[in-house]
Amino acid sequence: MRNLLPLLLCLCFVALRSQSIDTICVNSGIVYQDISPSTVAPWQWVITAGNPQHTDFTQKNSPGVFYPDTGVFNVYCYITHNTGQKDTLWFITVVVDPKINDIPLPVDTAACNGVTLSLDAGNHLEVWKYRWTRPNGDSSLLARNITTNQPGKYMIFIQNRCTSATDSINVDIVNKPVVNLPENLIACNGEIIHTLDAGNAGAKFLWSTGDSTQTIDVSIGGLYKVTVTNGGGCSGEGQTLVKDSCPPEYYFPNAFTPNGDELNDLFAPYLTGIVHIRMNIYNRWGEVVYALDEKIQPGTGPITNIGWDGNFRGKAATIDVYAYTAILLTKDGEKLNLKGNLTLYR
Repeated sequence: MRNLLPLLLCLCFVALRSQSIDTICVNSGIVYQDISPSTVAPWQWVITAGNPQHTDFTQKNSPGVFYPDTGVFNVYCYITHNTGQKDTLWFITVVVDPKINDIPLPVDTAACNGVTLSLDAGNHLEVWKYRWTRPNGDSSLLARNITTNQPGKYMIFIQNRCTSATDSINVDIVNKPVVNLPENLIACNGEIIHTLDAGNAGAKFLWSTGDSTQTIDVSIGGLYKVTVTNGGGCSGEGQTLVKDSCPPEYYFPNAFTPNGDELNDLFAPYLTGIVHIRMNIYNRWGEVVYALDEKIQPGTGPITNIGWDGNFRGKAATIDVYAYTAILLTKDGEKLNLKGNLTLYR
């Protein structure tokens, strides 16, 4: 204990205080200051890093010290006041070099019309400040990421404690291809051929059939889709539903020969796509010699065996010209009113 006592007595007269911890940027300088009210005490600055270095500078404030390297540096100032009291000022200086990484913007970019484009300035751990400038001059966007669907030049300014960086990007908005295909078409057992044209000459085409041409021919029912991609990489789509549904057909002969030879023995209309027929045949005196009221199952093939066999009241009708009226109901609900003449031969 006898060895420690003088030391304790000495420390009572020396004040050690950490006056400041400063963070500065590399390649910058700092002036250290004694903020005590003393104006006449001798000072001894001990500066062993940076430039210039001193061990005997005796002014109240240090000279400007320039730091070309990063690190943590200590500066001491030993003060002897006119009262005999001694102080030691301890300054800790943290020298940093927070570099800004390359801003990850492409030189130029394009977005498809209707698609939102995201622009990212990066540097999310190092940056203190972001400021975007839109093509219209608006500089109120202070975020790392922005979204846009408008064309023009976008500029970014980023800044941290020590440095700043700028970059810009031109954004082009490309219109999507417009594909105009008919919504619905009718096919009939492969007999009707439709040409589907996706337009947009010079673009790339991919049909649901596997075709890669601008046009395709279709004759079979189904859903036909196409994707069209233009030179800007934007795609548009279109589709057509082809219904396999033949239009109604009908034909009434103008003569028949009911003579039992099984050739043309019936006055029978040819019907397809008809679901109901009502027909009357009249002689020259207006009598109904034959009446037909028949429902036909939808989807049934051509009907050719429903008609008049040339008899009237159990006897063979005379050779003559007869008149007929007919009402046909199509599968689509359309009503057709027909009339005509026919000649009966023997």
